[in-house]
Amino acid sequence: MQVCGVTRTGKGKWVIEQLRKKRASLVWDLKADSTEYPCNWRARNIRALAQLLATDKNPGMVCFSGAERDISEFCNIALLFAEIHGINGAIAMDETSDITGSGKALGSYGKLIRTGLSRGADIYGMCQRAAESDKTTIANASLFHFSKLGTPADRKFMADTTGVPLAEIEKLRSDFEKNIFDCIDCEPGHWWQKSQLQFRNGKAVFKTIGTKTAL
Repeated sequence: MQVCGVTRTGKGKWVIEQLRKKRASLVWDLKADSTEYPCNWRARNIRALAQLLATDKNPGMVCFSGAERDISEFCNIALLFAEIHGINGAIAMDETSDITGSGKALGSYGKLIRTGLSRGADIYGMCQRAAESDKTTIANASLFHFSKLGTPADRKFMADTTGVPLAEIEKLRSDFEKNIFDCIDCEPGHWWQKSQLQFRNGKAVFKTIGTKTAL
């Protein structure tokens, strides 16, 4: 899945909602913000991550908060994680623009994106700017979720990529005073639907708006 949108418009909230549906999830989370991902475990180096996943067969949500240089080893572990947990597992890569460019995803990260899905686990690639995402994640995405996009180029890129009308993408709003954020969910070639993130008593709540529109 490809998840895009300007900062503080609910990308992480939506991904967390999806991860909570899984028995086990693994998050690349260099920000290490304890208020964002409600992880059961946080590993700060590759050795600790490997030991944790080797000893706990039902780890819940695991966040890795090491360094960018750990990306290759992390992805190798993530592939094994996907093999073990299959459809009961998910992998989220937060801020992919830090670890990849806008071309083909290379190395073990590219291998994770290209072959991880065949192991059954869901994979979420998250970034602020759609145009900064690597082409491999875009090409393999079975679902797009995006909120307000920051530039005209990003909005046009998303319209061209998904088939969602540019006019609808231009309408997406983010109201920080009322804590209401518009989103769009899209399955390329099939449908798109508008949704909205609201905060009720401090809890994030997503609701769909209208019906699915065929593409």
